[in-house]
Amino acid sequence: MVSVTVSKIQSEREVSKKQLIEVHNQKRSGIQRFLSEEQDPKIIESTVPRIEQFLTSEEDLLYIAVQRKPIANIAPDCIALTSRRMIFFTVKLFGQLSFNDHLWRNVVNATVKEGILGATFSATVTNGMRISIDYLPKAQARMLYRFAQEMEEKAFEERRTRTMEENRSKVGGVVVQNNVIPNAMQQPTQVNDDPMAMLQKLKSMLEAELITPEEFAAKKADVLKRL
Repeated sequence: MVSVTVSKIQSEREVSKKQLIEVHNQKRSGIQRFLSEEQDPKIIESTVPRIEQFLTSEEDLLYIAVQRKPIANIAPDCIALTSRRMIFFTVKLFGQLSFNDHLWRNVVNATVKEGILGATFSATVTNGMRISIDYLPKAQARMLYRFAQEMEEKAFEERRTRTMEENRSKVGGVVVQNNVIPNAMQQPTQVNDDPMAMLQKLKSMLEAELITPEEFAAKKADVLKRL
């Protein structure tokens, strides 16, 4: 009876050990994608779960860069990039985490400066404040810069589209979608028989960025043919 009990206990311990190993392996596989540029595995493993607690339901954690100081790299600063924002954070002693974040639409002019002991990644937010993190491995800093450039371009395009839509509403609510001019503009003489008035209207639309220079030239030539 005693032998059976001991055997059962050993079996349960083995199962428990296997479960712990599986959980550990799952965690490792989850953070593996953040170790592509030799990030510190211990820092990544301790910070990823905490960062994920602050993410919104539609926000994805995409990249983490970890500071590598030449001396006393006990609690390095880090920077996390998500699909919505850029997060600067520090893992302090006793496991405390402090951070500040900035939405991508508020981030401009990202730069990287490389030196002997690593690289410094910097960016300006819309209120004019300059934020930076130094002693980054160069490969990680370059990844930050590449991603920041992509997000800046996306944010710029969103702002440009929004400005064009506002300009359209100011000049009469004409909306051009997929580079197609509404029928009313495709047949100018049906709307207004005065060629000069039509040319002036086309010029106003060009200045307001409602149509492209190519579209302006084509419509101008069409109006002139009708003289």
